[in-house]
Amino acid sequence: MSRLKSILPLHAVIMAGGKGERLRPLTDKTPKPMLLLGDKPIIEHNIDRLITFGVDTITISVRYLSEQIMNYFGDGTDKGININYIEEDKSPSIIINRIRLNTNHLRSIYNSILPDTNRHRTYKSRIRLNANDLRST
Repeated sequence: MSRLKSILPLHAVIMAGGKGERLRPLTDKTPKPMLLLGDKPIIEHNIDRLITFGVDTITISVRYLSEQIMNYFGDGTDKGININYIEEDKSPSIIINRIRLNTNHLRSIYNSILPDTNRHRTYKSRIRLNANDLRST
């Protein structure tokens, strides 16, 4: 898998703790992020996409059947990245705020979507917008 040198923050968060109740019975024994899409789980598509944009540290927020996700990815060594886990015991917004305290920039992905966006271009646009906001004050 090739990687880009990126101006993106190198730490991403994937929210993957929901029960996926609307997908029952598929999620009775498998967490939604681990449902197969093609030849690999949904969450792996998101992780691989983040890796191609230079992200090297991912925190996955887990709860429902979390051991399946944690056992599948481990610490991320197999993908050449660092994967950390936060076991949700509170609302997802509390989890995000806890992580924000430890990083300057944060981008989160809710794992129920497969973004097909160019995150590098999106982030550069946000930087330009923020710079313009600062100049106008």
